[in-house]
Amino acid sequence: LDNSGNVSVKVYNVVGQVVATLANGYMNAGYHTLTWDASSMASGMYFVKVETGSNVAVQKMMLMK
Repeated sequence: LDNSGNVSVKVYNVVGQVVATLANGYMNAGYHTLTWDASSMASGMYFVKVETGSNVAVQKMMLMK
């Protein structure tokens, strides 16, 4: 993170449902590691959405078991 502030990191399935919230709150600037325990999730495509202030980033992810 370039700046400290509120951060939201959520994982969505292909129909847009939130399946996991990895972070939701204040974080200091710097590097952070988040872990998603997807052991109960089905294989397939998921999306990770990161919101920090006015910045939003979405990344595709393929879960293969």
